[in-house]
Amino acid sequence: MSPDEIDLIIKNLKKIRPYTQGESISDISTRTGLSTSKIVKLNANENLFVPMDFTLKIAKRAAEEVDHRMYPSGLENEVYEKLSDYLKIDKNNILIGFGSDQLIDLLIVLFGKKGVTTIHPTYTYYRARCELYGVPYRFTLFDKNLNINMNELKNCLRKSSMFILCSPNNPTGHVISENIIEDIAEEFNGIIVLDEIYAEFSDTQFHKLPLEMKNVVVIRSFSKAFGAAGIRLGYLVASKKLMEILRKCQQPYPVTGFSLKYASLLLDEVDYFKELWKQIKETRKWFYEELKKFKNIHVFPSQTNFVSFGSFIDGMKLYEEFAKKGYLIRVFSNVMGFKTLTRVTIAPKNILEGFIRDFSELMKNAI
Repeated sequence: MSPDEIDLIIKNLKKIRPYTQGESISDISTRTGLSTSKIVKLNANENLFVPMDFTLKIAKRAAEEVDHRMYPSGLENEVYEKLSDYLKIDKNNILIGFGSDQLIDLLIVLFGKKGVTTIHPTYTYYRARCELYGVPYRFTLFDKNLNINMNELKNCLRKSSMFILCSPNNPTGHVISENIIEDIAEEFNGIIVLDEIYAEFSDTQFHKLPLEMKNVVVIRSFSKAFGAAGIRLGYLVASKKLMEILRKCQQPYPVTGFSLKYASLLLDEVDYFKELWKQIKETRKWFYEELKKFKNIHVFPSQTNFVSFGSFIDGMKLYEEFAKKGYLIRVFSNVMGFKTLTRVTIAPKNILEGFIRDFSELMKNAI
């Protein structure tokens, strides 16, 4: 490869729009002068209902019960067995990975060469990875009522080999109708990826669809429902025919022994987590109703652990005002006809009560 060719590659890579994370608690503390203990992180949809002492107990066991000198092949099988029991599907239909993002990468590389289609607004990581790999990226839009122009979508799909659908969707929080998925699956010859990392907070789940529709893959994660974003463990469900390809192409030992043991221990506590998911759903319903009392905002019904609302408030101003009050939120500009879409993680009720009070004060002062 010549120096000119290397320069061209570097030039093209510089054009890529990377996935951007929200600010951290320490970032806001530095900017506002607030103590880190006075700041609540509501911008990444992490599960704040899981007590820290519970996570410390699990982490201690995961650290002590694993021989970290060894590759974790035996632990992989332990997680597969428990996931099979949890999902009520054959373990041979499951593949684990280094977070759901690594599995999305794998699927784009294997099946997305002709192009990837999705529906905006959605998880921005899909676009970032397509740009990195030089994969054509196409999208249509949800309208304010979360409807889809099916003709536009099918036109995009005709030029694509892969369709990624986030359901429940980030950042709107809604679930895509199974009828729409079935309609697309009947006509589309490519791979349909359902990103279902918020599934446990939803009344509708699709993890068994790959057993019926051979071109459907479902992706899930331990990050949201199980409050384990730090262990970076995701998994997918696919037909055995697709799984033959995926297993050949997956990295050897993609997940650490610590993370595998941590996940295994979490899967022993599913009944405990079901109670937490119930609490999250109840708090979400309350928070949604409280937000609906505000004028001039449009609150989206949610099947996730966050609630989003559209408004014509200046997004950066809203973000900064909440930061001053100790809340980290996520804002998106010019989405679905709104100037700003604001996304707020569902936290324990006492935290969100404070959020509602402060939001009311900001609205009275016209932000």
